[in-house]
Amino acid sequence: MLPESLQGFSLPPLQWHHEIHAWYRTMRESQPVCYDPEQEYWLIFRYHDVERILHDHETFSSEKRNESQSAPPLPIILSMDPPRHRLMRALLSQAFSQRAIAQRTPRVAAIVEEILAPLLPRGKMDVIADLAAPLPAWVIAEMLGVPPTDAGLFNEWTEAIVTVPPDQVDDQQKQLLTPPQAMQAMQAYFSPIIQERRRHPQPDLISQLVTSEIDGQPLSEIEVFGFCFTLLQAGHIMVTNLLGNALLCFFEHPKILHELAQDSSLLPGAIEEAMRYCPPMRGIGAGKKNMLNRRIALTDTVVGGKLIRKNEAVNVSIASANFDERAFNQPEHFDIRRNPNRHLSFGYGIHFCVGAQLARIELQIVLEQLLKRLPNLQLEPGVALEQVRSNVLLGVKRLPILFEVESSYNSRPVKASRTTELHHSVAIES
Repeated sequence: MLPESLQGFSLPPLQWHHEIHAWYRTMRESQPVCYDPEQEYWLIFRYHDVERILHDHETFSSEKRNESQSAPPLPIILSMDPPRHRLMRALLSQAFSQRAIAQRTPRVAAIVEEILAPLLPRGKMDVIADLAAPLPAWVIAEMLGVPPTDAGLFNEWTEAIVTVPPDQVDDQQKQLLTPPQAMQAMQAYFSPIIQERRRHPQPDLISQLVTSEIDGQPLSEIEVFGFCFTLLQAGHIMVTNLLGNALLCFFEHPKILHELAQDSSLLPGAIEEAMRYCPPMRGIGAGKKNMLNRRIALTDTVVGGKLIRKNEAVNVSIASANFDERAFNQPEHFDIRRNPNRHLSFGYGIHFCVGAQLARIELQIVLEQLLKRLPNLQLEPGVALEQVRSNVLLGVKRLPILFEVESSYNSRPVKASRTTELHHSVAIES
Protein backbone atom coordinates (compact mmCIF):
# COMPACT_ATOMS: atom_id res chain seq x y z
CA MET A 1 0.00 0.00 0.00
CA LEU A 2 2.69 2.48 1.00
CA PRO A 3 4.94 3.51 -1.94
CA GLU A 4 8.24 1.68 -1.89
CA SER A 5 10.18 4.95 -1.67
CA LEU A 6 8.56 5.65 1.71
CA GLN A 7 9.20 2.23 3.20
CA GLY A 8 12.19 1.85 5.47
CA PHE A 9 14.28 4.58 7.04
CA SER A 10 16.65 5.76 4.30
CA LEU A 11 15.18 9.25 3.80
CA PRO A 12 16.04 12.15 6.13
CA PRO A 13 13.19 12.78 8.61
CA LEU A 14 11.77 15.95 7.06
CA GLN A 15 12.07 14.64 3.51
CA TRP A 16 10.16 11.50 4.52
CA HIS A 17 7.64 13.72 6.29
CA HIS A 18 7.01 15.89 3.22
CA GLU A 19 6.85 12.98 0.79
CA ILE A 20 4.47 10.90 2.85
CA HIS A 21 2.17 13.90 3.27
CA ALA A 22 1.95 14.21 -0.49
CA TRP A 23 0.81 10.56 -0.50
CA TYR A 24 -1.63 11.23 2.35
CA ARG A 25 -3.15 14.08 0.35
CA THR A 26 -3.73 11.75 -2.59
CA MET A 27 -5.29 9.12 -0.32
CA ARG A 28 -7.62 11.63 1.37
CA GLU A 29 -8.93 12.60 -2.05
CA SER A 30 -9.08 9.22 -3.77
CA GLN A 31 -9.28 6.51 -1.05
CA PRO A 32 -10.02 8.10 2.34
CA VAL A 33 -11.10 4.71 3.70
CA CYS A 34 -9.39 1.73 2.09
CA TYR A 35 -8.51 -1.86 2.94
CA ASP A 36 -4.91 -3.07 2.97
CA PRO A 37 -5.03 -6.83 2.26
CA GLU A 38 -1.35 -7.30 3.08
CA GLN A 39 -1.68 -5.84 6.58
CA GLU A 40 -5.29 -7.00 6.97
CA TYR A 41 -6.70 -3.73 8.23
CA TRP A 42 -8.61 -0.67 7.09
CA LEU A 43 -6.71 2.59 6.68
CA ILE A 44 -8.46 5.84 7.64
CA PHE A 45 -7.08 9.17 6.38
CA ARG A 46 -9.60 12.00 6.89
CA TYR A 47 -9.78 14.05 10.09
CA HIS A 48 -13.45 13.59 10.98
CA ASP A 49 -13.34 9.84 10.33
CA VAL A 50 -10.22 9.51 12.50
CA GLU A 51 -11.80 11.62 15.24
CA ARG A 52 -14.97 9.54 15.17
CA ILE A 53 -13.12 6.23 15.47
CA LEU A 54 -10.94 7.43 18.35
CA HIS A 55 -14.00 8.80 20.15
CA ASP A 56 -16.45 5.92 19.57
CA HIS A 57 -15.03 3.27 21.87
CA GLU A 58 -18.36 1.45 21.93
CA THR A 59 -17.95 0.62 18.23
CA PHE A 60 -14.17 0.54 17.94
CA SER A 61 -12.34 -1.37 20.66
CA SER A 62 -8.76 -0.82 21.80
CA GLU A 63 -8.45 -4.34 23.19
CA LYS A 64 -6.49 -6.95 21.28
CA ARG A 65 -8.74 -9.64 19.85
CA ASN A 66 -8.30 -12.74 17.74
CA GLU A 67 -4.53 -12.62 17.91
CA SER A 68 -2.31 -15.57 18.72
CA GLN A 69 -0.46 -14.87 21.93
CA SER A 70 2.26 -17.03 23.44
CA ALA A 71 1.55 -15.21 26.71
CA PRO A 72 -1.20 -12.88 27.94
CA PRO A 73 -0.64 -9.30 26.70
CA LEU A 74 0.74 -6.77 29.16
CA PRO A 75 -2.22 -5.00 30.82
CA ILE A 76 -1.80 -1.37 29.77
CA ILE A 77 -4.54 1.26 29.66
CA LEU A 78 -3.89 2.00 25.97
CA SER A 79 -5.23 -1.50 25.21
CA MET A 80 -8.26 -1.38 27.50
CA ASP A 81 -11.91 -0.50 27.05
CA PRO A 82 -14.37 0.77 29.67
CA PRO A 83 -15.22 0.05 32.37
CA ARG A 84 -11.74 -1.29 33.23
CA HIS A 85 -10.03 1.52 31.34
CA ARG A 86 -11.95 4.19 33.24
CA LEU A 87 -11.11 2.65 36.61
CA MET A 88 -7.44 2.17 35.78
CA ARG A 89 -7.02 5.63 34.26
CA ALA A 90 -8.61 7.24 37.31
CA LEU A 91 -5.62 6.02 39.33
CA LEU A 92 -3.39 8.39 37.32
CA SER A 93 -5.71 11.39 37.34
CA GLN A 94 -4.37 12.86 40.57
CA ALA A 95 -0.70 12.55 39.58
CA PHE A 96 -1.35 14.20 36.19
CA SER A 97 -3.95 16.78 37.21
CA GLN A 98 -3.39 20.43 36.33
CA ARG A 99 -2.67 21.19 39.96
CA ALA A 100 -0.12 18.39 40.28
CA ILE A 101 1.65 19.40 37.07
CA ALA A 102 1.72 23.05 38.18
CA GLN A 103 3.36 21.98 41.44
CA ARG A 104 5.89 19.88 39.52
CA THR A 105 6.80 22.64 37.04
CA PRO A 106 9.57 24.24 39.18
CA ARG A 107 11.16 20.82 39.60
CA VAL A 108 11.10 20.23 35.84
CA ALA A 109 12.79 23.62 35.38
CA ALA A 110 15.48 22.64 37.90
CA ILE A 111 16.11 19.36 36.07
CA VAL A 112 16.45 21.23 32.77
CA GLU A 113 19.00 23.56 34.39
CA GLU A 114 20.98 20.66 35.82
CA ILE A 115 21.15 18.98 32.42
CA LEU A 116 21.98 22.20 30.54
CA ALA A 117 24.62 23.54 32.95
CA PRO A 118 27.54 21.38 31.74
CA LEU A 119 26.42 21.62 28.10
CA LEU A 120 26.20 25.40 27.65
CA PRO A 121 29.95 26.16 27.90
CA ARG A 122 30.71 23.68 25.09
CA GLY A 123 29.13 25.60 22.22
CA LYS A 124 27.60 22.44 20.79
CA MET A 125 25.49 19.45 21.76
CA ASP A 126 23.48 16.59 20.35
CA VAL A 127 19.99 17.64 21.41
CA ILE A 128 18.69 14.07 21.39
CA ALA A 129 21.41 12.28 23.37
CA ASP A 130 22.37 15.19 25.63
CA LEU A 131 18.98 16.67 26.44
CA ALA A 132 15.83 15.27 24.83
CA ALA A 133 16.43 11.66 25.96
CA PRO A 134 17.61 12.21 29.56
CA LEU A 135 15.07 14.92 30.50
CA PRO A 136 11.76 13.00 30.27
CA ALA A 137 13.38 9.82 31.62
CA TRP A 138 14.53 11.82 34.68
CA VAL A 139 11.11 13.43 35.16
CA ILE A 140 9.23 10.13 34.91
CA ALA A 141 11.76 8.37 37.18
CA GLU A 142 11.15 10.93 39.93
CA MET A 143 7.39 10.62 39.54
CA LEU A 144 7.56 6.82 39.80
CA GLY A 145 9.98 7.00 42.71
CA VAL A 146 13.00 5.29 41.16
CA PRO A 147 16.56 6.70 41.01
CA PRO A 148 17.02 9.25 38.19
CA THR A 149 20.55 7.85 37.86
CA ASP A 150 18.88 4.83 36.24
CA ALA A 151 17.59 6.98 33.37
CA GLY A 152 20.27 5.47 31.13
CA LEU A 153 18.73 2.03 31.65
CA PHE A 154 15.29 3.38 30.74
CA ASN A 155 16.71 4.86 27.55
CA GLU A 156 18.36 1.56 26.67
CA TRP A 157 15.20 -0.47 27.25
CA THR A 158 12.79 1.84 25.47
CA GLU A 159 15.17 2.18 22.51
CA ALA A 160 15.40 -1.60 22.23
CA ILE A 161 11.61 -2.00 22.34
CA VAL A 162 10.78 0.54 19.62
CA THR A 163 13.88 0.38 17.38
CA VAL A 164 14.21 -1.74 14.26
CA PRO A 165 17.82 -2.99 14.23
CA PRO A 166 19.82 -2.55 11.02
CA ASP A 167 20.33 -5.59 8.82
CA GLN A 168 24.03 -5.47 9.57
CA VAL A 169 25.72 -4.13 12.72
CA ASP A 170 29.39 -3.20 12.50
CA ASP A 171 31.87 -3.29 15.37
CA GLN A 172 31.30 0.39 16.15
CA GLN A 173 27.56 0.06 16.66
CA LYS A 174 25.91 -0.84 19.93
CA GLN A 175 24.15 -4.19 19.85
CA LEU A 176 20.63 -3.56 21.13
CA LEU A 177 18.73 -5.96 23.32
CA THR A 178 15.84 -7.68 21.60
CA PRO A 179 12.37 -6.36 22.60
CA PRO A 180 11.63 -9.47 24.74
CA GLN A 181 15.01 -9.10 26.47
CA ALA A 182 14.34 -5.41 27.15
CA MET A 183 10.88 -6.20 28.54
CA GLN A 184 12.32 -8.90 30.79
CA ALA A 185 15.04 -6.56 32.03
CA MET A 186 12.53 -3.79 32.71
CA GLN A 187 10.19 -6.14 34.59
CA ALA A 188 13.09 -7.57 36.60
CA TYR A 189 14.05 -4.01 37.56
CA PHE A 190 10.58 -2.94 38.69
CA SER A 191 9.50 -6.18 40.42
CA PRO A 192 11.52 -5.72 43.65
CA ILE A 193 10.65 -2.02 43.74
CA ILE A 194 6.93 -2.80 43.53
CA GLN A 195 7.26 -5.44 46.27
CA GLU A 196 9.20 -3.02 48.48
CA ARG A 197 6.55 -0.30 48.05
CA ARG A 198 3.86 -2.73 49.18
CA ARG A 199 5.78 -3.15 52.43
CA HIS A 200 6.95 0.44 52.79
CA PRO A 201 4.94 2.96 50.75
CA GLN A 202 6.66 6.23 49.81
CA PRO A 203 5.30 9.54 48.44
CA ASP A 204 5.59 8.41 44.82
CA LEU A 205 3.42 7.06 42.03
CA ILE A 206 4.37 3.40 42.39
CA SER A 207 3.32 3.52 46.05
CA GLN A 208 0.06 5.18 45.06
CA LEU A 209 -0.62 2.38 42.59
CA VAL A 210 0.25 -0.53 44.90
CA THR A 211 -1.96 0.88 47.67
CA SER A 212 -4.91 1.48 45.32
CA GLU A 213 -7.84 -0.86 44.82
CA ILE A 214 -10.32 -1.50 42.02
CA ASP A 215 -13.59 -3.14 43.04
CA GLY A 216 -12.04 -3.91 46.41
CA GLN A 217 -9.01 -5.68 44.91
CA PRO A 218 -5.42 -4.35 44.90
CA LEU A 219 -3.61 -4.10 41.59
CA SER A 220 -1.48 -7.10 40.71
CA GLU A 221 2.25 -6.70 40.21
CA ILE A 222 1.88 -7.07 36.43
CA GLU A 223 -0.79 -4.33 36.41
CA VAL A 224 1.48 -1.94 38.33
CA PHE A 225 4.31 -2.81 35.95
CA GLY A 226 1.97 -2.08 33.04
CA PHE A 227 1.60 1.48 34.32
CA CYS A 228 5.38 1.86 34.71
CA PHE A 229 5.94 0.55 31.20
CA THR A 230 3.32 2.87 29.70
CA LEU A 231 4.69 5.96 31.44
CA LEU A 232 8.25 5.20 30.38
CA GLN A 233 7.20 4.60 26.78
CA ALA A 234 4.68 7.41 26.32
CA GLY A 235 6.02 9.90 28.85
CA HIS A 236 9.64 9.38 27.94
CA ILE A 237 10.30 8.42 24.34
CA MET A 238 7.39 10.40 22.90
CA VAL A 239 8.65 13.59 24.57
CA THR A 240 12.16 12.89 23.28
CA ASN A 241 10.91 12.83 19.71
CA LEU A 242 8.48 15.72 20.22
CA LEU A 243 11.38 17.96 21.21
CA GLY A 244 13.58 16.83 18.34
CA ASN A 245 10.77 17.26 15.80
CA ALA A 246 9.85 20.70 17.14
CA LEU A 247 13.44 21.91 16.65
CA LEU A 248 13.51 20.40 13.16
CA CYS A 249 10.41 22.45 12.32
CA PHE A 250 11.97 25.64 13.70
CA PHE A 251 15.25 25.07 11.83
CA GLU A 252 13.24 24.50 8.66
CA HIS A 253 11.63 27.92 9.22
CA PRO A 254 14.48 30.22 10.38
CA LYS A 255 12.28 33.34 10.48
CA ILE A 256 10.06 31.60 13.01
CA LEU A 257 13.11 30.53 15.02
CA HIS A 258 14.14 34.20 15.18
CA GLU A 259 10.61 35.24 16.21
CA LEU A 260 10.57 32.72 19.03
CA ALA A 261 13.96 33.85 20.27
CA GLN A 262 12.63 37.41 20.46
CA ASP A 263 9.23 36.60 21.98
CA SER A 264 8.81 33.49 24.15
CA SER A 265 5.08 34.17 24.51
CA LEU A 266 4.76 32.65 21.01
CA LEU A 267 6.11 29.30 22.22
CA PRO A 268 2.83 27.68 23.35
CA GLY A 269 1.33 28.14 19.90
CA ALA A 270 4.58 27.05 18.24
CA ILE A 271 4.66 23.85 20.29
CA GLU A 272 1.08 23.01 19.33
CA GLU A 273 1.83 23.66 15.66
CA ALA A 274 4.96 21.51 15.79
CA MET A 275 2.91 18.69 17.28
CA ARG A 276 0.36 19.05 14.48
CA TYR A 277 2.91 19.48 11.73
CA CYS A 278 5.39 16.76 12.70
CA PRO A 279 4.03 14.45 15.42
CA PRO A 280 6.34 11.79 16.85
CA MET A 281 4.30 8.84 15.54
CA ARG A 282 5.29 7.20 12.26
CA GLY A 283 1.70 6.08 11.70
CA ILE A 284 0.74 4.47 8.38
CA GLY A 285 3.57 2.32 7.14
CA ALA A 286 4.24 0.87 10.57
CA GLY A 287 2.22 -2.23 9.77
CA LYS A 288 0.73 -4.48 12.42
CA LYS A 289 3.44 -3.52 14.90
CA ASN A 290 1.89 -0.08 15.41
CA MET A 291 -0.79 -0.70 18.01
CA LEU A 292 -1.21 2.91 19.18
CA ASN A 293 -3.93 3.88 16.74
CA ARG A 294 -5.36 0.48 15.90
CA ARG A 295 -8.94 -0.44 16.78
CA ILE A 296 -11.19 -3.48 16.27
CA ALA A 297 -14.77 -3.04 15.05
CA LEU A 298 -17.23 -4.52 17.55
CA THR A 299 -20.10 -4.47 15.06
CA ASP A 300 -20.71 -3.91 11.37
CA THR A 301 -20.43 -0.18 10.70
CA VAL A 302 -19.96 2.25 7.84
CA VAL A 303 -17.07 4.73 7.69
CA GLY A 304 -16.65 7.03 4.71
CA GLY A 305 -19.12 5.00 2.71
CA LYS A 306 -17.25 1.72 3.30
CA LEU A 307 -18.68 -1.21 5.23
CA ILE A 308 -16.34 -2.32 8.01
CA ARG A 309 -17.41 -5.67 9.40
CA LYS A 310 -17.34 -6.89 12.97
CA ASN A 311 -13.86 -8.00 14.15
CA GLU A 312 -12.05 -6.24 11.32
CA ALA A 313 -9.07 -4.06 12.28
CA VAL A 314 -8.92 -0.32 11.65
CA ASN A 315 -5.75 1.79 11.66
CA VAL A 316 -6.18 5.56 11.73
CA SER A 317 -3.59 8.02 10.43
CA ILE A 318 -3.27 10.91 12.85
CA ALA A 319 -0.54 12.44 10.70
CA SER A 320 -2.89 12.53 7.70
CA ALA A 321 -5.78 13.85 9.81
CA ASN A 322 -3.57 16.69 11.05
CA PHE A 323 -3.12 17.83 7.43
CA ASP A 324 -6.72 17.41 6.31
CA GLU A 325 -7.84 20.48 4.33
CA ARG A 326 -11.38 19.94 5.65
CA ALA A 327 -10.23 20.58 9.21
CA PHE A 328 -7.27 22.97 8.84
CA ASN A 329 -6.79 26.08 6.74
CA GLN A 330 -3.62 25.80 4.64
CA PRO A 331 -2.46 22.71 6.57
CA GLU A 332 0.91 22.52 4.80
CA HIS A 333 1.78 26.00 6.07
CA PHE A 334 3.68 25.95 9.38
CA ASP A 335 1.74 28.59 11.31
CA ILE A 336 2.66 29.14 14.97
CA ARG A 337 -0.36 31.46 15.33
CA ARG A 338 -2.83 28.84 14.11
CA ASN A 339 -6.05 29.18 16.08
CA PRO A 340 -7.86 26.95 16.69
CA ASN A 341 -5.40 24.10 16.40
CA ARG A 342 -7.34 20.92 17.09
CA HIS A 343 -4.59 18.49 16.16
CA LEU A 344 -4.93 14.86 17.18
CA SER A 345 -1.30 14.20 18.10
CA PHE A 346 -2.21 13.49 21.73
CA GLY A 347 -5.08 11.28 20.64
CA TYR A 348 -8.77 11.87 21.23
CA GLY A 349 -11.55 10.46 23.36
CA ILE A 350 -10.96 8.20 26.34
CA HIS A 351 -7.35 7.50 25.32
CA PHE A 352 -6.35 11.15 25.09
CA CYS A 353 -2.80 11.29 26.46
CA VAL A 354 -2.99 11.63 30.24
CA GLY A 355 0.49 13.19 30.26
CA ALA A 356 -0.21 15.80 27.57
CA GLN A 357 0.05 18.69 30.00
CA LEU A 358 3.34 17.45 31.42
CA ALA A 359 4.77 17.00 27.91
CA ARG A 360 3.77 20.56 26.99
CA ILE A 361 5.40 21.94 30.13
CA GLU A 362 8.63 20.03 29.47
CA LEU A 363 8.80 21.32 25.89
CA GLN A 364 7.93 24.86 26.97
CA ILE A 365 10.70 25.00 29.58
CA VAL A 366 13.37 23.38 27.40
CA LEU A 367 12.68 25.45 24.29
CA GLU A 368 12.40 28.67 26.27
CA GLN A 369 15.82 28.07 27.82
CA LEU A 370 17.47 27.00 24.56
CA LEU A 371 16.19 30.06 22.70
CA LYS A 372 17.08 32.44 25.53
CA ARG A 373 20.49 31.09 26.45
CA LEU A 374 21.95 29.78 23.18
CA PRO A 375 22.74 32.72 20.86
CA ASN A 376 22.86 31.95 17.13
CA LEU A 377 21.39 28.50 17.61
CA GLN A 378 21.82 26.46 14.41
CA LEU A 379 22.10 22.96 13.05
CA GLU A 380 25.67 21.79 12.71
CA PRO A 381 26.50 22.25 9.00
CA GLY A 382 27.15 19.22 6.83
CA VAL A 383 25.54 16.66 9.15
CA ALA A 384 23.17 14.22 7.44
CA LEU A 385 20.10 13.73 9.63
CA GLU A 386 18.74 10.20 9.98
CA GLN A 387 15.33 8.90 10.97
CA VAL A 388 14.86 6.96 14.16
CA ARG A 389 14.65 3.33 13.05
CA SER A 390 11.21 2.60 14.45
CA ASN A 391 7.93 1.20 13.19
CA VAL A 392 6.13 3.36 15.74
CA LEU A 393 8.06 6.63 16.01
CA LEU A 394 9.01 9.43 13.66
CA GLY A 395 12.00 11.34 14.90
CA VAL A 396 15.60 12.24 14.30
CA LYS A 397 18.34 9.89 15.52
CA ARG A 398 20.87 12.66 16.22
CA LEU A 399 20.37 16.42 16.21
CA PRO A 400 23.76 18.15 16.55
CA ILE A 401 23.53 21.91 17.09
CA LEU A 402 26.01 24.78 17.42
CA PHE A 403 25.65 27.99 19.41
CA GLU A 404 27.74 30.83 20.74
CA VAL A 405 29.22 30.58 24.21
CA GLU A 406 28.86 33.74 26.22
CA SER A 407 32.17 34.73 27.78
CA SER A 408 30.34 35.82 30.90
CA TYR A 409 28.37 32.58 31.09
CA ASN A 410 27.44 31.82 34.63
CA SER A 411 25.16 28.96 35.54
CA ARG A 412 22.10 30.25 37.27
CA PRO A 413 18.94 28.66 38.57
CA VAL A 414 16.04 28.63 36.12
CA LYS A 415 12.63 29.70 37.27
CA ALA A 416 9.50 28.80 35.38
CA SER A 417 8.31 31.85 33.47
CA ARG A 418 4.84 33.25 33.77
CA THR A 419 4.17 31.85 30.32
CA THR A 420 5.20 28.39 31.46
CA GLU A 421 3.13 28.53 34.62
CA LEU A 422 0.03 29.46 32.71
CA HIS A 423 0.80 27.31 29.69
CA HIS A 424 -2.22 25.50 28.31
CA SER A 425 -4.80 25.24 31.02
CA VAL A 426 -6.32 22.43 29.00
CA ALA A 427 -8.58 20.03 30.85
CA ILE A 428 -7.00 16.59 30.86
CA GLU A 429 -9.50 13.78 30.50
CA SER A 430 -9.61 11.33 33.32
